[in-house]
Amino acid sequence: MHATIRTAIIVGLGALLLGLGGCSGGDPVAPNPAADPVDTAPPAVPTNLAAAFSDGTVKLSWDANTVDADLQGYRIYLLAFDVAQSLVDEPLARTWWAGPMPAVGACSFAVTAVDAQGNESAWQAVAYVGAPGTSQRVDQP
Repeated sequence: MHATIRTAIIVGLGALLLGLGGCSGGDPVAPNPAADPVDTAPPAVPTNLAAAFSDGTVKLSWDANTVDADLQGYRIYLLAFDVAQSLVDEPLARTWWAGPMPAVGACSFAVTAVDAQGNESAWQAVAYVGAPGTSQRVDQP
């Protein structure tokens, strides 16, 4: 009989302690990840990338992304010898970039869009074939 009373007291204390968890001021309900989905979709690919090459400088420009409200900015890459080298430390808020022409000869420049969660779009690239004024747009496969 004492064992039954002792079990009832332990079960009762357990229920009391569980009930008090909601009175501590904390949120008694565990967060529901499905209720607040994480954004994993990349922003739209930059469009209308153009390049101008002159006086040892390359200037890239593209259309502003007006589709993605959480757009952080744009990243610029130099594509040469099967390597993509970032040319900016942080995403750019503007829709142009200028820098020195590379000494590598034939290469491409690419622009991607980045959102606030760090999702990065596919790139749009423009090829530079080593002579001023010669370029063509190359879309990522």
